[in-house]
Amino acid sequence: MGRGTMNGKAWVAFVVLAGAVILGSADRAWALPVVDQANTAASSGSVGGAPVYLGQTFTVGASGRLTGVDLLIFGPPGQTGSVVLDLRGTTLVSGILVPAPDSVPALAELTLPLSSLASSFGDQSVFSHFDFSAAGIQVAPGNVLAITVYNLNPGSGGYILRDNFGSYTRGNECFGSHTGNWAATTNSDLSFRTYVDAALVPEPGTLALLGAGAAGLGLHRRKRRAAC
Repeated sequence: MGRGTMNGKAWVAFVVLAGAVILGSADRAWALPVVDQANTAASSGSVGGAPVYLGQTFTVGASGRLTGVDLLIFGPPGQTGSVVLDLRGTTLVSGILVPAPDSVPALAELTLPLSSLASSFGDQSVFSHFDFSAAGIQVAPGNVLAITVYNLNPGSGGYILRDNFGSYTRGNECFGSHTGNWAATTNSDLSFRTYVDAALVPEPGTLALLGAGAAGLGLHRRKRRAAC
């Protein structure tokens, strides 16, 4: 057998290794983000606008990339201006974690016109989705982050966020001002969902295929050296 050829067993090992690489790439490309934290009940509403910022802290439960947030947020008809949604770190104030102040850069930020928000305040099923997948925010279980919302043009109108009375136990609804000072309430929470894409971690089956393919190619190389 010439040095530039492979026998049947080596070809099998090569195909297994190549297939594992392809499957691993496919896992990462096609896996969908899953809901990590959720508080979907809605029993009241918090009005946002000048000078109030609204927010919600939450505790991450899964490792991966935080890709999006859902909120029950509404813009009454005829509103102008824009609303800004940030993902932020947190800081400890009076023994409670609240959103980090404005002096600390946000992890990610989206700006949307108020006119793009749902206008039916009475519909508790209309969550608006905010896509943060391009921000590359890596999270791990136990990280405490914050969602904050404020009106970019305070004189142009407001928005409404649905909330409920303390049904989420891994964070708190928070109120702030344009100075970035935040305080938490322990008896209410915003209605929200967060999404995490954990696909960056290869599946166990893919790792096993990679190991089998690599082992097969290694055995083939040792046999070739022994034959020489």
